Amino acid sequence: ASKPTQASLAFLFQQPRTAFSTLSPSGSFLIHYDRTGSHAVDPTDSDQNGVPDYVDAVAEVFDDVWEHQVDQLGYLEPPSDSDGLYDVYLRDLSATAQFGITFPQTDGITSPSYIEIENNFTDPIYTTQGLEALRFTAAHEFFHAVQFRYFLSIEAAWWYELTATWMQ
Repeated sequence: ASKPTQASLAFLFQQPRTAFSTLSPSGSFLIHYDRTGSHAVDPTDSDQNGVPDYVDAVAEVFDDVWEHQVDQLGYLEPPSDSDGLYDVYLRDLSATAQFGITFPQTDGITSPSYIEIENNFTDPIYTTQGLEALRFTAAHEFFHAVQFRYFLSIEAAWWYELTATWMQ
């Protein structure tokens, strides 16, 4: 694509902006979320730690996924971006019928990445909902991040999906 076309479409490839973020218990993930607007998470905070329960659950599930895929199975950790934390964004993806999406951040042979996942998994579009949907989505999408440590190519998309589905 031409430089003007690339510039006009650049907004499609920028990480979302959110009002809040919280560090996962392991310190590996930064979970980004909103409390208002179309991408807002459920505000319930049963433990009164100042972070919505769903955000706490996302942080814990992603820590569990890291521990399984990297620490137990021995895959290399995903390439790091500038702050060394892996970014996960909670977004309303129901209009796209996607559970999650992993975005590479460069067009190199390997690439850091970030993940967007559904902000609640309660919409009728999702045949699997709640924590079960969160768990398999986190495992699937994080495995894409691991894959990007080894090799990034659009021609391998079919392989990425097969193996990430196996991982979930």
